Amino acid sequence: MLLKKYLTRVIAVSALAVIVIQTSCRKDADEPSPTDFGFDFTPYEVGATWTYRVDSINYNSFDQNGSIDTFSFCVRKTVTDTIVYSDQRKTFIVSESRTDTLNDNFIQDLVYQASINDYRFEVVDSNVKVVLLTYPPRLFDFWDANVFNIRMKEEYEVIDIVASDSVENMSFGETIHVLQRDEDFRTVRNYGLEKYSRGVGLIYSRQIAWVKKTLNDPDEVPNGFDYRYQLISFSK
Repeated sequence: MLLKKYLTRVIAVSALAVIVIQTSCRKDADEPSPTDFGFDFTPYEVGATWTYRVDSINYNSFDQNGSIDTFSFCVRKTVTDTIVYSDQRKTFIVSESRTDTLNDNFIQDLVYQASINDYRFEVVDSNVKVVLLTYPPRLFDFWDANVFNIRMKEEYEVIDIVASDSVENMSFGETIHVLQRDEDFRTVRNYGLEKYSRGVGLIYSRQIAWVKKTLNDPDEVPNGFDYRYQLISFSK
């Protein structure tokens, strides 16, 4: 009698396991493959133009007493052309120009390349390729931005995905926040954060990099910079 009860339990457990496995397999097989890869977080096409207000703080510890200079100016990025390779991979040519103040004429400053390649958003500037974003963007995904260059490994991470965001009194829809670096010691501050909004692209960037010479002097002027980019207009 005990043996019969034992065998009955074993058979029941085995049958339940088979049902669970089959159900799981069917669920995996039925799950649709992703169709929205989030490419519209970087909507690059010829004619697309982004204009940013840049507020910067430059620290100079080499002056006699140290100096802190603040500047505000504009940067404009325009997709001017494309290159299509034999494998149909498309690269965008981006012209970046800037003003000395908020009111001067724009003067071209540099030209670089941007592309969506193998589910990566890559930028090549001065022959250095950096991976700024991966698709589809998922919360807490991370990658090495310098995997295709000889710089030190630098992990970027999606730290937030919000339904809406705002910059410079402009409202945006779904936006992802990408943390590029965050080192904060008493003598070193190294921080980078970018925000990409669906259908618009980069709407905000904060870049900080400075160092100090001493540990215990809170009044010491460091050497480095603090830049904040905020989108003020976008058009296609």
